[in-house]
Amino acid sequence: MFDPVAGEDLTERDTASLVALVGDLARHRARLDAVEAVIIAELDRRGVPASDGIPHPGRWLARVTGVSESTAGRRVAHARLLARLPQFLVALGAGAITADHVAVVARAVDEVGLDTVVAAEDQVVSWAVGRRADLFARQVRRWVLDLHDAADRPGADPAYHKRRVSSRRDPASGLAQLLARLPELEHATVMNALWLLVEEQWHAQRGTDTPVDRQDPTIGQRLADALVELARRGAAVDAAARERTRPLIIVTIDLQHLLDLLAGAGIPVTLDDGTPISAETARRLACQADLIPAVLDSKGQPLDLGRRRRLASAAQRLAMRARSQTCEWPGCQIPASACQAHHLQPWEHDGPTDMANLAYACTGHHHLAHEGGWTMTRHPHTGQIHVTPPPDTQPTTSNHPSPATSDQPPPHHSTTAA
Repeated sequence: MFDPVAGEDLTERDTASLVALVGDLARHRARLDAVEAVIIAELDRRGVPASDGIPHPGRWLARVTGVSESTAGRRVAHARLLARLPQFLVALGAGAITADHVAVVARAVDEVGLDTVVAAEDQVVSWAVGRRADLFARQVRRWVLDLHDAADRPGADPAYHKRRVSSRRDPASGLAQLLARLPELEHATVMNALWLLVEEQWHAQRGTDTPVDRQDPTIGQRLADALVELARRGAAVDAAARERTRPLIIVTIDLQHLLDLLAGAGIPVTLDDGTPISAETARRLACQADLIPAVLDSKGQPLDLGRRRRLASAAQRLAMRARSQTCEWPGCQIPASACQAHHLQPWEHDGPTDMANLAYACTGHHHLAHEGGWTMTRHPHTGQIHVTPPPDTQPTTSNHPSPATSDQPPPHHSTTAA
């Protein structure tokens, strides 16, 4: 075995022995998990956690071992389960299965009940031994679904009733975490939709002959963009179909702050739930169909809910589509159906909502025009769109690459709207 405390130099070891060592360590880890499970089960039987004044066994184990309460709770649950499944305990103690296999069985117990798993332990443990945990999970999933089908409940996937979406904000970072637990079919449906949008954007930027590189280091960001785009398109379709007049998002700002904002003071504003956003983000959101500004007076009462024609009408959007079938940023091929109507002269600076002042911009270039400080202008005679970087950006060393493309947009370019 390898003793890290002794400071052994692994460079002296041959590859085959290191590979064997990894396998040995996995088996030792499984044996230790089995020993720990037996001890935890016995202490649980004796009521030790409660006698120490900690009624929750997971909390007690977390204090003893230093692991998180969620991890400790899972270990207690697995110890109780293995006490009822002796064949799995033996397999774990022999290093033939891992804690991941036990977790799969625990999920099956949640779905079909412990008695059902105990009755089928011989069969289930035979699937686990010598089989990778993820492949074992698939086998158990098929078994669970077969049990539900046999009970004359076709399609009653127990995982369906555990579906949920949760979100958590991190005010310090300005990011939010979105966690979705979905049955496999629904998960595949969502991921397929996201990958279609990723591929659409990828091919618009790099050509249809370039396959999507799913190992690209930015692919996670592309999937995040696709998720937002998927939601935006769904809302846009709904808005176009029903000409919705009420907003889904309200940006709140008091009158004095609005005056300061228009004077260039950069006053922050908030969403209706109190979440702070930057003024530039508010300007970008103001171009989209599901947001209006709510201006408050000094007493916090609504003073103005925005001009009715701040948003491009359905007829204008159709006319814009006839004028350009793609994002109007030079060189971008994102379809117009995936773009937003952008005010070339900002609406908050008296920019009119008319054809001459509107241009299609994809999500990435819309960000660039607002948060990135780039400017889009249309030539009054030729209809060409020109893009100009922020004043403090050097043309040859732009610090504002387009989020919609891996290449930096040209410092000054133009294109003729189709």
